[in-house]
Amino acid sequence: MANRRILILDDEAAVGQTIQWIAESLGFDAEFVTHSGEFFDRLEDMCPDIVTIDLVMPELDGVEVMRLLAERKSRASIIISSGMGTRVLDAAQRSALEHGLSIAGSFPSRFQRRLYVHLSGKKASTVSGFRQRRNLRAMNLKLRSRTCEARSIATNS
Repeated sequence: MANRRILILDDEAAVGQTIQWIAESLGFDAEFVTHSGEFFDRLEDMCPDIVTIDLVMPELDGVEVMRLLAERKSRASIIISSGMGTRVLDAAQRSALEHGLSIAGSFPSRFQRRLYVHLSGKKASTVSGFRQRRNLRAMNLKLRSRTCEARSIATNS
């Protein structure tokens, strides 16, 4: 059975990479891109089951990306991310639903727990608080280690 696929669009590479690592740790085939043009190219090739979209980006904002997804009749479930607050996230979700898109959820900039719940398919109440915190701490340490390694590589290049 093929892994589920997720395509991540976020103009902040560190955020996109973090979402990718979380998704991969949950068994997804994951890719992230930082530009909307690249996103739509990969969308065609990858045919993801899920896409995550940052609402605030320099080229096309997330709402415009969702409008274009609706025009293309995308069947991917959408997870919306933003540091703009819950009212903005709620409005973006309503807009996406009005365009006929499937919304899997949304998460603010402090997202690890919510994203884990969305991607794992578990309800927050069914995941033991202790076990979830332990898993998230371990994942957080791994991600911090990878981020430090990536920064080290980037500064040495």
